[in-house]
Amino acid sequence: MNNSIPHELIQESLISGIDIGVMVCDENDKIEWVNPFFCELLSSSIEDLTAKQATDYLGIDPLLPASTNCRFKVKSNDNNELWLSCFQYYGKDKNNNNKIIRYFIDISDLQRRRNLRLAVSAGLDNSRMDPVSGALNR
Repeated sequence: MNNSIPHELIQESLISGIDIGVMVCDENDKIEWVNPFFCELLSSSIEDLTAKQATDYLGIDPLLPASTNCRFKVKSNDNNELWLSCFQYYGKDKNNNNKIIRYFIDISDLQRRRNLRLAVSAGLDNSRMDPVSGALNR
């Protein structure tokens, strides 16, 4: 009797339980698999996303180098505007097929506060400055 858990089940349970969107595409950049959190981010279902062209659907530049980070704005299916940070790399599956793997983090709140952070750091907004020392209060 073999009580070991198949490797694929371990991977799927780890990837589907994190707050990072994960997308796996074939070498032509067609979406093959996404984790539940990615579906939640875009207010979509796995069925809606599978077989779509990732670069067209998300507006990612198809000429990005293999291992790269990027940020971009996308609209979810319920019309919310999201800023996503994306890390992508190229790999191979167990059958030696080329795959594009992308990880997405929602940075919408960070981007919304960007102008305020720039104003504070430039000294244009003193609402977060210490009145005595002039240092930035975190």
